[in-house]
Amino acid sequence: MKSNGYAADTSVSEEKTRAEIETILGRHGATHRAVATDEDAHLAQIAFVIRGRRYRLDVPLPVSVCESGKEPRGWWVWDHDRRQQWLSKQNAQERRARWRAVLLMLKAKLEWVRLGASSVEKEFLADMVLANGATMHVAVAQAIKHGLETGKAPMLALPEST
Repeated sequence: MKSNGYAADTSVSEEKTRAEIETILGRHGATHRAVATDEDAHLAQIAFVIRGRRYRLDVPLPVSVCESGKEPRGWWVWDHDRRQQWLSKQNAQERRARWRAVLLMLKAKLEWVRLGASSVEKEFLADMVLANGATMHVAVAQAIKHGLETGKAPMLALPEST
């Protein structure tokens, strides 16, 4: 089962990519940086502070790369250990590719900011952490959902014009 996605054949370890993420964030002014993984929730988080604002990116980790019909030839005659070994190898490859994609996204957004074509706030608005700990994306999505359910336009606090 070969994925054709970005970095599908990468051999760069998760640890090296995570270190690169922390380095690039520091290079672009992040004063606080953390990369954490919750294996039970199949989720990683990248948290950082730039110009006093907190940001958190949630990175969903693959649960299982084996989908129905995607098994390799001979799968059904393999013993349990061989299947588990194959699944483990595929999952590790998918995780490496996922981390490389996150690094690519961060590099692109931060370079765009460095060039003056955008701002950190604009590029990471959805990932901005609010005072209650939720990200802007979650807060806005909840407001929109409530608006759709009630038929009322979502209320967003906007500064008064002068």
